[in-house]
Amino acid sequence: MITRMNPSSFMRISSHIWTQQYHSPNHLFLFRTQTAPYGAPVQTVQNINTNRGKNMNDNWYDPSGWVDASNDSSNPFIENVPENSSYNKHSSLNKKEEDILSNPVSIYNHFKKHIYKQDEYIRNLALFLFNHINGRTSILLATGPPGNGKSFAAEKLQELYPSTIIWDSSTLSKDGWSGSNKIQDILKESLKYKNPIIVLDEFDKMCQPQFSHNTNISLAMQAEFLKLFEGSVIPVKSANGSYNINTQKYSWLLLGSFSNKADELAENNSSSGIGFESLKNEHQPYDQPLTIKDLTDYGMIKEIASRITKICHTEPLTCDDYYYLLTKNRSSLLKEVEKKYGFPLNLSDNRIRSLADECFKNGLGIRSITHKLTCIADEQLFEQFRSSNIHETGENLNDP
Repeated sequence: MITRMNPSSFMRISSHIWTQQYHSPNHLFLFRTQTAPYGAPVQTVQNINTNRGKNMNDNWYDPSGWVDASNDSSNPFIENVPENSSYNKHSSLNKKEEDILSNPVSIYNHFKKHIYKQDEYIRNLALFLFNHINGRTSILLATGPPGNGKSFAAEKLQELYPSTIIWDSSTLSKDGWSGSNKIQDILKESLKYKNPIIVLDEFDKMCQPQFSHNTNISLAMQAEFLKLFEGSVIPVKSANGSYNINTQKYSWLLLGSFSNKADELAENNSSSGIGFESLKNEHQPYDQPLTIKDLTDYGMIKEIASRITKICHTEPLTCDDYYYLLTKNRSSLLKEVEKKYGFPLNLSDNRIRSLADECFKNGLGIRSITHKLTCIADEQLFEQFRSSNIHETGENLNDP
């Protein structure tokens, strides 16, 4: 039987190496995990009894990360894992990437090159990743208006730390309920990685009350996630059989706009005076950070809210921000679309400002700009082929 050693405690012997002794009735194993800077640490085990008198460094590194540990199923350090699992799969990192992951400031500087504004979010995301790599798991919640870079930053996190899984929470459902994606699918996917980071996008949709036959089904969904957040051993069934997954070494990044609550707070905080010279104190959504109480009022269960390590607030973007993202940003959306289609869109400055203004007013964020630019590129693409057809055949496609 192929087994995975799952130690409950470690002794640190260097900056990146941990060891764990495991005793079974017949053997003594020494368990070693190299935790950083790789996205999925390599695990090795040495049978001390069969290697007495040998140099402990001989044959120490096992690239596969798998050992035939014994059939001691009673030991709490062993969990059954499918033999064909790619449990220790990870992308090799070059020296530059290893240097980036060596400290939170380097991670922050890397993110800053790709993510516009959102300094608080970037700083907390860098600390979140660095702590996770060094064995300090956490739950980070990022809130803010739609389309201001929360999901984009998570994608950059995944690029830097490949053992990151991103899921759209709004598509998930419990086992036995209708829906193609189940919560257990997240756990099955996590088997591919050691100590993954799980990103739950649109997590606010999961917390918002949803009623079916007078039952708030959101509460049942959150109860399922609570088990994962607590760091439990979860039984999972797959086509290959049943096995256990321990989420104790998982970190969680929760993303959500919680827009209904932000709108409610803005309305409640806006006040108007009485009289001719009175001034109205207008508050906009997301002017003030959301609190734990705001989250529970929205519908998040207290057990989850109390386990959130930190709440990070992202800034709303202005019309000038959208204009910058279209034209001057190093990852300009306009340039990305032009590269994708292979020709310049040649938009006037007034047209670009009009697009930025529309995106700002519709409240859909940066995604709506991408949609608009794609539509413009498609129109120009069609016109190019139509003009080419007229030139080559002399036929006007508009003629009956």
